[in-house]
Parts: sequence; structure tokens; C-alpha cells
Amino acid sequence: MGTNGCLQRKAVKQAQRMARAGRMWHQDLQRVLRDCDMRVVGENVAQGYRTGRATVNRGWMRSAGHRQNILEPDFRTMGLAARQGTGGRWYVAQVFGAR
Repeated sequence: MGTNGCLQRKAVKQAQRMARAGRMWHQDLQRVLRDCDMRVVGENVAQGYRTGRATVNRGWMRSAGHRQNILEPDFRTMGLAARQGTGGRWYVAQVFGAR
């Protein structure tokens, strides 16, 4: 899977917003679809894991929906970002897409 500049910017912006707000949520994926000119998109978000490995292994891969996004063969590109919020808590956004 390759990286995509638009999806990367969307991931960074989402991680930054979550870190500033001190909470986790999914961004408007219809906007990502349109702004990045994709035919399909998906997103994984996480908070509170201390490492990237923990985020993936203990968070996303143990969750059916998150795991499905990671393993989805239609997703050909992605963006990934992590930002630290107040008190050191990490917020992560992983945005997937395909044209």
C-alpha cells in the first residue's frame, strides 16, 4: 500500500484536531472522498496507546471493523498521523482510499 499526499494531510489534520480537543471521533469521510478524489475511503482512529505497535496490535487488529479496514484489498493508498495531546495522551488517525 502506498501513501497519498491528500490522505496524509487528512490524517494529520484529524490527529491534530483530536489531540487539541482531547477526544476521539471520525471525520466526515464524504468530505475526504470528495477532497481527495477517491472512489472509496475508510478511517481508523485511536487514542491512549503508548506506541504505534500497541495501537495496531492491541487496538485495531483486535477490532473487527478496524481490522477490516487494514486488510481491505480495495484500499490502495493511505495516510497516517499521530499527535500528542495534553497530558501526553496520543491520538492517531489512519485514512485509507482508492481511486
